[in-house]
Amino acid sequence: MKCDWIPYAWNILISGETGTGKSWIACCVATAVVRAGHKLQNIRPALRPVNDPGGRGLSA
Repeated sequence: MKCDWIPYAWNILISGETGTGKSWIACCVATAVVRAGHKLQNIRPALRPVNDPGGRGLSA
C-alpha cells in the first residue's frame, strides 16, 4: 500500500454492516502505515448507554 495520503493528514472513516471486516481493514491500513515509518493514533468514540442521550450518567 502506498501511503501518499499521510502528509495531507486526512482522516479515515470505515463504516459498514456488522461482520463485513471493518476492523480487519483498519488493522491492515494501520500495519501499512507503521511499516512505512509513520506514527499512528487510533481514536475510538466514547460510547454511552442508549437510554442516556444527554451523557449525564444513569440515575438510580
